[in-house]
Amino acid sequence: MKLKKSFLLIKYALLYMVISSLGPWALGAIMTTLGSESVWYKLAIYFYLHFQYNAWFVLAAIGLMVFLLERSKVKIENRAFSKFIVLFNIGIVGTFFLSCLWASSHWSLYLLSNLGSLTLWIGLYYLWNSIKSEFSTFYLTLSNQSRFILQFLVLVFLLKLLMQTLSGIPYIAEIATSNLDVVIGYLHWFFLGFISLFLLFLASYLQWIKLSNFNLGLYLLAFILTEFLIFYRATTVVLQWAFLPNLNLYLAVASLLFSVSIIGISLQSIFAPQSKTQRF
Repeated sequence: MKLKKSFLLIKYALLYMVISSLGPWALGAIMTTLGSESVWYKLAIYFYLHFQYNAWFVLAAIGLMVFLLERSKVKIENRAFSKFIVLFNIGIVGTFFLSCLWASSHWSLYLLSNLGSLTLWIGLYYLWNSIKSEFSTFYLTLSNQSRFILQFLVLVFLLKLLMQTLSGIPYIAEIATSNLDVVIGYLHWFFLGFISLFLLFLASYLQWIKLSNFNLGLYLLAFILTEFLIFYRATTVVLQWAFLPNLNLYLAVASLLFSVSIIGISLQSIFAPQSKTQRF
């Protein structure tokens, strides 16, 4: 029996989850032989993180999205999809070397990491080619809210990939490796702006939760405000601007909006009447 395309993506996602675990497993041996100050200690951690958030999480999200398309009888073109799989896997491995640029600025690392970024973009192009002919069929079945979230997710993911690509430029790589807020902002952007929001989209689409426009707006407001404040703090260091008074307090208050929105979604989902037409 031929494996569904969504299951193939999930299979690769789980494979990368297992591969990422080699990083933590290696830490014990590295600490025993080389110590926690060794460059290999940090590389093992970055190995784990890269294959978690750039491979396992991303492919799992794409796989679930493809699963929804398959359930909606959207035809996915085989040849373009196969090219996407090959190129995206090459890109995942290649972009790991972006995580090594802090340790060495050798030209080969820049070459491998930038080639990896390029193949990710080309891979996404083939992914879109594989679904674009019938994607509108699925898109028109979505509610206005789900369409908005999906558009926002695409924007967030493309900007995430753009930030990742730009980090292959020596000047920006130097800023990223020396400014912790840049890394925090990038991870925040990916996890809260893409992964968490995608899960909300998925749960809402499948009618597992009730997602009001108010709670969605509150979540997005928290995301935009915290991102702005984190990258503002990073920019003050790079450009030597004056530090905004009480910035950390503003960041804490903005972060609190995440909790308020999630509590609102939870309460609404618990007390709202259960839908009799759940999609799954």
